[in-house]
Amino acid sequence: MKDSCICIYRISAGWIDGTIHDEHTKIVFSNSYLQNFLDDFMLAILTVLGEYPTDEHKEIFRAEMEPVSAKWKLSVVEQAIHIQVIEYDSYESDNILSNKTVVLNKATFLHDFVKEMDSVLQRFGLLGYRMEWDSEFPLSLFLKIKDIASGQNALSLSVVIPKEENAGIEAKGSNFSVECDILKET
Repeated sequence: MKDSCICIYRISAGWIDGTIHDEHTKIVFSNSYLQNFLDDFMLAILTVLGEYPTDEHKEIFRAEMEPVSAKWKLSVVEQAIHIQVIEYDSYESDNILSNKTVVLNKATFLHDFVKEMDSVLQRFGLLGYRMEWDSEFPLSLFLKIKDIASGQNALSLSVVIPKEENAGIEAKGSNFSVECDILKET
């Protein structure tokens, strides 16, 4: 059995620690609660997969490691996902401490990411995650990534909420039953 390319080994008191690696490079991270790391990371994944508006530029985000700061940048080239992490000596600094990039097969990364997030949810639960991290687990983002990784692509904004049910403004929604079915697989 191959080693998973991503591992979250601690979530505690507002810190999330883990690793992401390919055959040549290993990125170790220890990010604080000052940014919502998993939320930002999942938004970046969905952005580079074309499932989140690219004009939001969510493929790049900052993570605090106090006092060190890191800029994460995700991109997809053909069937590979590139994850670049540039560490700076502080948030305001341009002094680079390290610059690492891992390149992973997109399908393998998505599979390993879903497996690791399933593990996080099994270990902590939603309430436990909230209490340790001090923010909600990004469940809707995770369900969309899980749906994409499974190849089902059943989760979309396919529901139209009539303006009569939304203060006179028509809106888009997702099918909660589909979301529950995906969640049951966790």
